[in-house]
Amino acid sequence: MNDTSEPIQRGARGAFTLIELLVVIAIIGLLMGLIVPAAAKARTSAQAVTSLSNLRQIGIAFSMYGDDYKAFPAADTKPDPWRRARWAFGGVDFHADDSSQLADVYAPEDRPLNSYLGLDDRTTSRADIYESPGDDGLFYSAFPNRSVWSSFGATSGSIDPGQSVYDTFGTSYFANEWMWCIPGSIVGFHSQGGPGGAYTTRLGPRNVVADPFRFVLAGGAGQMDAGRYDDEELADALIPQGFWYGHRKGQLAFLDGSVRTETMTGGATTTKYTFYVDPRKHKDPNAWRRADGK
Repeated sequence: MNDTSEPIQRGARGAFTLIELLVVIAIIGLLMGLIVPAAAKARTSAQAVTSLSNLRQIGIAFSMYGDDYKAFPAADTKPDPWRRARWAFGGVDFHADDSSQLADVYAPEDRPLNSYLGLDDRTTSRADIYESPGDDGLFYSAFPNRSVWSSFGATSGSIDPGQSVYDTFGTSYFANEWMWCIPGSIVGFHSQGGPGGAYTTRLGPRNVVADPFRFVLAGGAGQMDAGRYDDEELADALIPQGFWYGHRKGQLAFLDGSVRTETMTGGATTTKYTFYVDPRKHKDPNAWRRADGK
């Protein structure tokens, strides 16, 4: 007897409809929109932790140097040492063979804290401890897309205007230049021994009247200047700026050995931090600006 019934189809698959495909694509896009910002935030947080760890070690080196020499590490004795004070404490000498204006005026020869961090005084090898992972250079506050090195960097054939602060000066961190200013000076040092000059190499931890928990030793280069101006002033001024870990977030190392991220909203002395060795002696309203008087 012949079976005339139709054969049963097994394993038949239906194709995606256009609507189903669009729904899948939309879901994938939504997930990517959630994952990518979270990953970027996690990366930034990890970089910030690394940077604070660097600052902690640099702060310890400051303390060890202060115990040994009873003074803060100062710039070399070449002309205009105050120009190099902020980044003379330590770092890599990327300009050892560079006869440019940068090397002559701004790049220090001696890096006294290096030996406390297991480095040669004038090392030319990259040193992670001086590099902030988020360091992408400095930009003028009034022109956020204009790199500070676009003109200044051109004075040295060995650097690229787009380089980081670390690649330019051998350190992503600037020291608090008020450590080398005579307490109470009107607008800081201008030149060693010159008219109105307040630069000195005689100050040390013993001279600090400010609360050690508040007294800044060093911090990210892009925040050390910009953090002393409010947003309105930054919008109208050519201030080197680089808040690498969030708007107004400054990473700072303090005299008591602590490190932390502070929201810097302007000024040089607040309830959370101070740049002054003796805040009581600074009465001039403009004294908080850069210690070289600019």
